Amino acid sequence: MAIQFIIGLVMAIWVLYDAKKIGVRKGLVSGIGNLSPWGWFWLTSILGIIGFGIYWYHRGKLIEAVAAGSSNSAIQDSTPIVVPSSGQQTKMNPLKVIGVVLGALVLFAVLQESGMKGIHNKVAEDAVKQYEIAARSGTAIDVCVQAGFVSAAYLQAQDEPAYKRWKNIEQTDCGNAGIHR
Repeated sequence: MAIQFIIGLVMAIWVLYDAKKIGVRKGLVSGIGNLSPWGWFWLTSILGIIGFGIYWYHRGKLIEAVAAGSSNSAIQDSTPIVVPSSGQQTKMNPLKVIGVVLGALVLFAVLQESGMKGIHNKVAEDAVKQYEIAARSGTAIDVCVQAGFVSAAYLQAQDEPAYKRWKNIEQTDCGNAGIHR
C-alpha cells in the first residue's frame, strides 16, 4: 500500500511540474480542464490514476490554448509542437510515452494487488460457506474434506491465524470421521 501512495504522489508532483512547465493557468479552457497547475495536482492526488488520465486527455488542449494565448507561441516543452496539416505527421512526445507507460504500470500494480487479495479472501469465504453446508447436511467424511478445503483456501490467502485455526478444525473433523492424519 505504501508503494501505491508513493507512486500516486510522484504522479501528482509530476503533473504539477508539467502543468507549470507548459504554462497552464486557470481560464485557458472551459469545462473540467479549466484548472490551475495546483488544481491538476489536487485532482491527480485525490483521483490517482483517473486524475492522471484526465490530465493526459486535456494536456494537448491546454498546450494549444497556451500557444494560442501567448504572443510568441513558444512553449517550454521537451519536444516542439507540430500542428498537423493534411499529410503531415506529428513528432511523438517522449513525456507522453513515459506518462502512458507509468500510468499503465501503476494501474496494473493497483489492480494486481487489490484484485488478488480480494479473490483469495472470497475463495476462503466461499469455502467456509461450503463447510457449513456440509456440517449441516453431509457425512462426517464430507465435513472432513470441506475443512481441508477451507484450510487450503486460507493457506492460499496467506492468512496464517485462520489457516492454523482451520487445520485444527480439520484434524478434529477428520478424527470424528475415523481418518487420522
